[in-house]
Amino acid sequence: MTSADRPPGRREGPLRRAALAIACVLACLAAPAASAQSDPVVVRSEGGNTAFPDDEHSDRIVWVFFGGVDVAQGDLRLRGDTLVAVLRRSAEPGDESRIGPGESLLPGSRIVELLVHGDVTMEQGSERILGAQSIYIDNESGTLTSLEGTWRSTLSGTPLIVHYQVMRKLADGIREMEGVSYTTCDFAHAHWSLDTPWTRLVPTDEGDVLHTSWNTAQIGGLPFLWMPALHLNVDKDQPPLRSLGFGSSRRLGTEVRTRWGGDASGFLTGVNEAFGPGGAVDGQWELQLNNYSSRGLFYEPKWTYRTERSRGEFFGSYIHDRNRYDELGQPIFDDTRGRVDLEHRTEFDEHRTLDVELSYISDGEYLHEYYEQEDRIGKQQETYASYRDVRDNEAYTALVRGRLNNYQTQNEYLPRLEHRWSGEPVDTGPFGTAYFSTVDFVDVATLRAETVYPRGFAEDGFPQDPRQPDSQRNIRAGTRGMLEWPVDVAGDRVSFTAGYDITGFDRNQRTPDDPDTNADESEIDPGGFVRYGLLGGVEWMRTYSGSDSDFHSDVWNMDGVRQILEPRVGYQSVFELNHGPEDLIEIDQTEELRKQHAFLVGLRHRVQTHQNKRVVTTLDTDVSIPFFPNEDRDNLQEIEPEAPDDLDGQTAGLLTLDTRWRPGADVFGLRTGALRWRTRYDPDGWKNVDSFAAYSANLGEDQRFQIAHNRSRDISDFLTAGVQWNLTPRWTLAAYNQQDLLEGENARRGVILRQQAHRWLIDIEVSRRRGESRVGANTPGAPSDNSDTRFTIRLQPSFVTQDETLLDRLGRIR
Repeated sequence: MTSADRPPGRREGPLRRAALAIACVLACLAAPAASAQSDPVVVRSEGGNTAFPDDEHSDRIVWVFFGGVDVAQGDLRLRGDTLVAVLRRSAEPGDESRIGPGESLLPGSRIVELLVHGDVTMEQGSERILGAQSIYIDNESGTLTSLEGTWRSTLSGTPLIVHYQVMRKLADGIREMEGVSYTTCDFAHAHWSLDTPWTRLVPTDEGDVLHTSWNTAQIGGLPFLWMPALHLNVDKDQPPLRSLGFGSSRRLGTEVRTRWGGDASGFLTGVNEAFGPGGAVDGQWELQLNNYSSRGLFYEPKWTYRTERSRGEFFGSYIHDRNRYDELGQPIFDDTRGRVDLEHRTEFDEHRTLDVELSYISDGEYLHEYYEQEDRIGKQQETYASYRDVRDNEAYTALVRGRLNNYQTQNEYLPRLEHRWSGEPVDTGPFGTAYFSTVDFVDVATLRAETVYPRGFAEDGFPQDPRQPDSQRNIRAGTRGMLEWPVDVAGDRVSFTAGYDITGFDRNQRTPDDPDTNADESEIDPGGFVRYGLLGGVEWMRTYSGSDSDFHSDVWNMDGVRQILEPRVGYQSVFELNHGPEDLIEIDQTEELRKQHAFLVGLRHRVQTHQNKRVVTTLDTDVSIPFFPNEDRDNLQEIEPEAPDDLDGQTAGLLTLDTRWRPGADVFGLRTGALRWRTRYDPDGWKNVDSFAAYSANLGEDQRFQIAHNRSRDISDFLTAGVQWNLTPRWTLAAYNQQDLLEGENARRGVILRQQAHRWLIDIEVSRRRGESRVGANTPGAPSDNSDTRFTIRLQPSFVTQDETLLDRLGRIR
């Protein structure tokens, strides 16, 4: 009989009863499973130990180790105040227990239950449990149950800390928890957490999947936001909270902004199985949920998806707007405002592609108010379906394009069919190879004009009698061909072009002969006609180059230098055209063909060198100017947009200068610096028509400088500058200023201070922008000054990928 089989008597009655009571409670909480741990258990105890028989099972004995214990079984490590081990009395030959005052060995085959009690720590692989009241292991079923502890794991590489009341880990790896609070902040008092009544963590081939009940978001221990149940893969997904912000502005009032996101592959795969062709879908969801005290609750859900052959994005937004006027002083006619947008592409094979885009916006100012960046520089909102079949240099296209937003002027094609043939070689024998390209099309095209509101307003500030101008429709079919024949002669390249245009129109524009005739009733002639034109031209170009392989500069990072000069002179002419734009219903560029002759003189200059064993172009400059020799020149509107159509243009067109400079020099501000300058001048008085110049440089990690000057005729002239600088390893400052040079006043300015706090990026922003107005101060009830000062604090988890720099977010200089 071994020492483990000799009961010491009944002297430890209270201790025995307490140990059995705890073990019974935890055994009731444990769920059944089907695995056992046979590895021996090594126990190191700083105190004594005692044993007594199990009253309920005569074939078992209970050993108690106290005074602080360290327990090891395989890769499992437990530390606590007390260990209670229940063992079978019977033993296989050689399977003997060794019980001693320091280190003891308990055979795994004899262990029935283990209970560690009192400030328990557990380590197994990458998982840790800290500060648990107790941990109970049922060795026969393979389950583990813990009371009131903290479980530490990882979430997509980020520490995940889970506080629980009860946790069960079954033999198949499923983990169930009750009374749960989880966070990625590992401070003793977490800055934020999500609390839920229960969670279930299920291991799968793709990672551990977390299911939760409803959640309550807490910040600083205070409830902040209720959230529905979550379903995410903790090995692939990130925590759902992407950013949290607070702020205040005149336009929106007090702001509370939140952005959520996660994996949507399971949901989208189910939708694809139910309504689509089936198959796995890799997707993400995102929800922007903001509350504006002056406007209302703003929702913006978004889904992005990708399958084997398709990809796309679907999102919408909605707000029940409480304001009567928008920021521009325009009256809000319908307080239910929002948008729906879909972008989808399916590539059936390497040749055939289907693109679908849908865009609906409730009103013309919604985009300007809530998506200002997209409204200023984004693409036009469109609704269309386009199918393309491209094989080598031949392409067939079918387009159906409609209009959902009646406040936009857009072209509809219902439908447009097109065939393109590009660069087909034509053998000309001893004269080389020419290349022939054609475009053939037929369409039903309509110019849909925007809805126009009269200037008269009722007493309540809303316009009276909105009216829709007549749209213009035409059925068109045509073909255009162009032959290009390049010839190299003694170092010169001469390119000849010759082409034709034949297009038929169902209706045309007709000017009334009788001045008393109503032009609106007589301007459209349903008779139609065929337009034909002949085109041709010639261009000469020569390349001069020189190099100096001995040139070397460490400062300018140049190893050898090569200069390339390419002068060119061209002549293009539409020398025969029976109908010009004035005879047509103007819809798109199809009607813009006009009889015109033009010479183009240009010069391109490039500087190349070796940097980091690569040939790079450090300077690229192009200068060009057109000349119009015919007497009835029509290029004046290119210079003066408001000039009458019947005025002749100037002989010389606009001089265009376009240059790019990337020095790559070993000089502060020039290593990554890039200069872009594009400007146009009117030779008559050398008046600057428009120009854009921008210089940007990365000055170090997360340190940038940008300056831009943008001028357009006498309409706008803005100078913009911004800098982003690391003040300390944890603090970054970004400042931005935009000056209106025409008005002599500030248009926009702002500052963002970013702190890299524990697991969070905290942005503090103060900005101001000049107000705008499209209606004017006479609008009844409209605000007289809509300038806006904004203050915000935004918190963003550090694991979230930064899709823009501080400067981009603050000033959007691009």
